Amino acid sequence: MDADVVDELLSARSLYLLLGRVFLKEVDREFYSLLRSDMMACALEHLQAGLGGDGASEDDVLERLAVEYSALFIQPGAFPPYESVFKKGRHLAEPADQVEIIYQLNGFDYRSQWPSLFPDHIGLELNFVASLLDSQVKALEKGLGEEAKRLENTRVEFMKKRLCQWASQYMEKIAEATSDPFYNPFITFAQSFLESEAESVLARSGEVANV
Repeated sequence: MDADVVDELLSARSLYLLLGRVFLKEVDREFYSLLRSDMMACALEHLQAGLGGDGASEDDVLERLAVEYSALFIQPGAFPPYESVFKKGRHLAEPADQVEIIYQLNGFDYRSQWPSLFPDHIGLELNFVASLLDSQVKALEKGLGEEAKRLENTRVEFMKKRLCQWASQYMEKIAEATSDPFYNPFITFAQSFLESEAESVLARSGEVANV
């Protein structure tokens, strides 16, 4: 087992989970504490001003972020974080059915934690990739090379057919719509990360990235 490969996979997993969490729910006190922790403050230094680094109180920051989250993703005129809405203009279009099947085939149970969300929510798609990375690491640790390769192939195919087809364009619209000192730089960071990931996974399949 290559320790560097495992570390790389775990690092990617953590980033996918972080990105997914931002889209799934507004920043609450628990997530705020994580983002302000020493480890995260170092890794995401450029976001700290938007989390109270400018001297704002925690309560004021959480209220501002809740209002902005609602304006971006929930209220009328917002940008619903669903692949079906972005591609087809409505909920539960074909992308949602396709994603649901992929989740079921790979044992990804999102309903226990997010029962009110449709499967093609961008936060769930990001979490699914994180779950594949986690399973791949476990397979490598057990010496299950074929299973690890299968999981990598599943991840590459999901990226190609799902996230690479809409996530970056969606995030570009969000970044243009907000000047919030947390959400704007975070979305820009997320877009850059996913574009890099798209280039990596598509290069493995011999295709040109189109994110």
